[in-house]
Amino acid sequence: MALYGEEFDLIQDTLVKFSNSEDENIRGIAILCYGDLARIYGNIDKNLVLPIVSKGLKDKSSFVKGHSNSALDDIKFFVK
Repeated sequence: MALYGEEFDLIQDTLVKFSNSEDENIRGIAILCYGDLARIYGNIDKNLVLPIVSKGLKDKSSFVKGHSNSALDDIKFFVK
């Protein structure tokens, strides 16, 4: 969805929903996709997304932590 979707707001809102999943795989991939949005669109709602990514950095799952770190790197690089 993040790679091929055309409606930025719909994609971002959907990722917010999935980034709160109890399943660590769904949560981690959703957070990783914020980095894809940043790279593809050069935009992200920082007030909405950064708290979610920050929470992911403290997640009990190393999978989620790793993807949160990758997403944060992409957001810092691609969103001005």
